[in-house]
Amino acid sequence: MWQKQTQSDVFDYSPHGYYRLNNVECINQVNGPGARLLGYEREVLLNRTFSDFIMAEDRPIFRTSWSKLMETWDHQVCEVRMARPDGERLWLQLDLIVAETGDEPGILISLTDVTLQRQIENIQAFLQGYRMTGSNNKFFHALAAFLARTLSMDYICIDRIAEGSSEAQTVAVYFDGHFEDNIKYKLEDTPCGQAVSQAICCFPSNVRKLFPKDAVLQEMGAESYAGITLWGSNSRPIGLIAVIGRRPLVDTRWTETVLKQVSILTACELEHRQMEEEIIQSHIELEHLVKARTEELQNAIVQLRNEIKIRRQKEKSLTVAEQKYRTVADFTYDWETWISPEGKFLYVSPSCQAITGYTVEEFCQNPSLVIQITHPEDREFVHTHYHDKLNRSVGACSIDYRIITRNGEERWIGHSCQPVFDDKGKWIGQRGSNRDITERKRSERYLIDSREQLQALTRRIEDLAEEERTRIAREIHDELGHLLTSLKFDIESISNKSDGSHDQLHQELASVTSTVDNLIHTVREIATELRPGILDHLGLIPALEWQLEQFRRRTSICCEYDLSAIREVFSGKETTVIYRIFQEILTNIVRHASADKITVSAERKNGYFTFITVDNGTGFEENGISSPRSLGLMGMRERALSIGGEIDIESELGKGTRVTLLLRREQVGIA
Repeated sequence: MWQKQTQSDVFDYSPHGYYRLNNVECINQVNGPGARLLGYEREVLLNRTFSDFIMAEDRPIFRTSWSKLMETWDHQVCEVRMARPDGERLWLQLDLIVAETGDEPGILISLTDVTLQRQIENIQAFLQGYRMTGSNNKFFHALAAFLARTLSMDYICIDRIAEGSSEAQTVAVYFDGHFEDNIKYKLEDTPCGQAVSQAICCFPSNVRKLFPKDAVLQEMGAESYAGITLWGSNSRPIGLIAVIGRRPLVDTRWTETVLKQVSILTACELEHRQMEEEIIQSHIELEHLVKARTEELQNAIVQLRNEIKIRRQKEKSLTVAEQKYRTVADFTYDWETWISPEGKFLYVSPSCQAITGYTVEEFCQNPSLVIQITHPEDREFVHTHYHDKLNRSVGACSIDYRIITRNGEERWIGHSCQPVFDDKGKWIGQRGSNRDITERKRSERYLIDSREQLQALTRRIEDLAEEERTRIAREIHDELGHLLTSLKFDIESISNKSDGSHDQLHQELASVTSTVDNLIHTVREIATELRPGILDHLGLIPALEWQLEQFRRRTSICCEYDLSAIREVFSGKETTVIYRIFQEILTNIVRHASADKITVSAERKNGYFTFITVDNGTGFEENGISSPRSLGLMGMRERALSIGGEIDIESELGKGTRVTLLLRREQVGIA
């Protein structure tokens, strides 16, 4: 029984979405995260067919997994699209297992949201389709249209910025299905100027009011804006991507994630184009120089060689830049790094500032900054890892450690790294990826604490059961054993007397009868302690009133109650659970409250049957209510949950305790 209770607890309190189905796909039970994931209330989902919420074209996938599960009882996994009431479609991974749910097996389905993963895969697929497209604008036009479609924005521009310039020139502009190129504008008084100064920025609403001098924003009636800086190989801004919409942004994190995903390859393409233009311009200038100075042939030849050398150097620089940005683009996510064999940072992604509070320049200027911001307890471990990974023989590996951000916040970092080689197999450094996993660590800690509480509760249940067995054994030995022994001696005495008178025999039989009566009374008392017969014959309310009278006589504590107006009929399980909770409340009052008066009442309020017990005892502090060591209170909560109810406890030192049992009922009759 405890194992089934534990499974129920995990089902209700798990951070993951779970659905429990019968063998015809009908939903019998769903936890809170599962209902919220699909955007419905629990009551709407219950008794509905699970596959009704799956997109029609994906239902055959689900039914195939369902059939295999029913045939083999082996764990099945599939991915399907499911629709929410607001029209949003989610990609969900379904894990199907057979679970015991009473007299017949049921199906337990775990839901994992993989929508973001699928969306990022679409972005990666788009980026994989464009690689160094040359001097035309094919890539930039395709990217602008892709961003407009993916982010549902109305105006997309990809700009280039000359070093040290406050002016930008558009490479591609997408506006309402049309393209424009080569538009120059000043960065001053525009959100694009903010994006260049901040690396990435977002104005989810009121952007045209924030920048009244920006003609584009005013003309299109813009409401939202997001922009990201494009960085060159010299770690300086060479351009930017800006997306503008007529409606406010709902999910700024998704917009920023998409811009980060495409920014690396876009910067590489933009720098490739600039270098290609420089090479073409250099070639044109060389031809003019040869034609103009034919009489200075020797000087022209020298100049030509110099220009060729410059061209080769630029081509080599282009190859290195392409390798670097392609490496980062292939693995870009969160805070990315590339460390040279000498231990210096060749590349640090701008997202490092959002995670650590430190800029790209600070990491590049101080390679040991990673060790310095590591939590003191993890610093030696991280230092050893970074030292070892610079040995090219070390393959891919992952570690988790803590850092202290610039503002003093503690965060968990999931770090993974692997060696990087060029086309000739030469080791050129170590690539690292760092992800903020603080929330995941908190969730893991919560699960560990929950497991410890369940283990403590289990031990308490076992201890209580053992105490009850000991008490029953002692009463049987002391009370029943004594009476049976006495009865045995009386019967032997009668058997040994062959010549006694009728009156004497009658007296001895009367003694035996009295002993039997005492024996019957003792057996009834033991049975009543285990489970009062009044609970089964007369129901819950008479049993509670009898228990209160027994409690008053046993403890001399004043008991005020009036439960006669309650006309509700409870099920067998509800009757037992409510009675045992009330017993635990009275036990706690005797053990801890030092009270001399208790008041018991019941009422119907807001669709709940409410059972209230108030004592005037010593009370306790608020943090004791949720303490893992409060096993009695935890046990009452678990019992209430088993019948769909809950326990509310209010207490204050010196002012007593109020315990309320709330049980949702459709109809509760109270006069």
